[in-house]
Amino acid sequence: MRTSCIVFAVLICCVVWFLPTPAISFQNEPKGFRDIEWASNISGLAGMSVFFSQRDIKLCSRKADKMAIGDAVLDKIVYVFYKDQLTGIIISFHSLSTFQALKGTLFEQYGEGEQSDPLKEKYFWAGETTIIRLDLTPVSYEGTLSFRSRALLIQQQIDEQEKAGAKGNL
Repeated sequence: MRTSCIVFAVLICCVVWFLPTPAISFQNEPKGFRDIEWASNISGLAGMSVFFSQRDIKLCSRKADKMAIGDAVLDKIVYVFYKDQLTGIIISFHSLSTFQALKGTLFEQYGEGEQSDPLKEKYFWAGETTIIRLDLTPVSYEGTLSFRSRALLIQQQIDEQEKAGAKGNL
């Protein structure tokens, strides 16, 4: 009886394991931002200027950056490094026309993003390596566009959980 239960459990696991699952991806998924791939070390990137550093996080800018994506004029591009590896980009802007231009460019490049609430101007693309989010605050027309490395985001969360666990064991 016990042997048949184990065989049955193994068969169920095999069936579940080999069931087709939807792919996590979107068209033309980037492997970084512009000419920099995710996990690139800050020491190998020319022109990065650190303007904030705390623990394992560094925020940087590049003087040579083109402050536009398509027809959208950008206010600021911030490069986020975790343990000296590029983990994300945060882009800020402040106009409805910039939002519309970014939205058009992103939809053309990556397909229509997910929109959890049709009354809010928030779009999300989740891929195997990259997560993209576009947000607009309706009253001020301030917005952000962010690109994140999925793998480094997960690693950062694991590291933070381990640190929290270590503190709890004191």
